[in-house]
Amino acid sequence: MKIIAFCNQKGGVAKTTSTFALSAGLAKRGYQVLMIDSDPQENLSQAAGIDLYNLPASTLSDVFKTEKGEPGADINETIIPVNENIDLIIGGIEFTSADLDYSGVTSREFMLQRALRKLNKEYDFCIIDCSPTLALITQNVLAITNKIVVPMTPEAFATNGANMLFSWISVMSERLNNPDLDVAGILVTNCRNTNNANIWLEGIEMLAKEYEIRVYETKIHQNVAVEESQTLNQSLFEYAPTARATKDYDSFVDEFLKGEAL
Repeated sequence: MKIIAFCNQKGGVAKTTSTFALSAGLAKRGYQVLMIDSDPQENLSQAAGIDLYNLPASTLSDVFKTEKGEPGADINETIIPVNENIDLIIGGIEFTSADLDYSGVTSREFMLQRALRKLNKEYDFCIIDCSPTLALITQNVLAITNKIVVPMTPEAFATNGANMLFSWISVMSERLNNPDLDVAGILVTNCRNTNNANIWLEGIEMLAKEYEIRVYETKIHQNVAVEESQTLNQSLFEYAPTARATKDYDSFVDEFLKGEAL
């Protein structure tokens, strides 16, 4: 199973949208996909149509309770079928206080790794939506991740904190004993055809060159279909297959697969 994480400590860069779109695009191509919503805001789960007030399954937070010697859930009890070829695991709102809640757990950065080893179902891809923090749960994600996709928007402050993010990923690779951890590339989202956006796009490309990170040729353009699909709890491929953003994401899936030689 190839594990891909969408990570950026800056919010509003389309991490959730891109996680769902890549998952749906891979599923459309026949791959078996597991999505993990590790963000306690649970936006990915909402986008997938889950009623957060009446959860149909246990959460990762329930699974992690066993790490503290408390009654909890099995990882296989957390799987929620979303669409054909796509399943979802919800992290849980309790992850908001994870750094405090699991302070006494040994090797707490590897709780997710230990849980996923017990999965019964086999998947081709696990796509993870990270929270806009670099705290414990994100560390758990990076401990198992093969490739990171960093969504960035061409706007003011787009590159703020990126230096820290890339340096932190390098440190985490060694600290978490995960030599496979690497940045697959920067995905430019919410792209607009304006002079200002073009200026900031140049800034993103300069940053990528400095760290020798690729910028995907495919750019995701700003499109009202994105918000509309989220309102209706559908993937872009279901709601608006001919919309510009959908075509952009479809091209990104192809570029991603080609780049990973898959």
